[in-house]
Amino acid sequence: MSARLKPADPDAGALDEAAQGVVHQAKDRRCLTCRTTFASEWSGERVCPRCKTKSGWRGGYRLSSF
Repeated sequence: MSARLKPADPDAGALDEAAQGVVHQAKDRRCLTCRTTFASEWSGERVCPRCKTKSGWRGGYRLSSF
């Protein structure tokens, strides 16, 4: 008999963070794509708004073959 996996609850992490009193802090960070400094709203925002408008970001970047 195979075990069934329940889909992850997308709000579970937010609830855990709220319970732990985690505060997201806005600060200037360097974009992982173009390396320019931008005002990031939270620690997980690492790509600047300019790079997010490019077709590679919207369509997914393709890895080059070696």
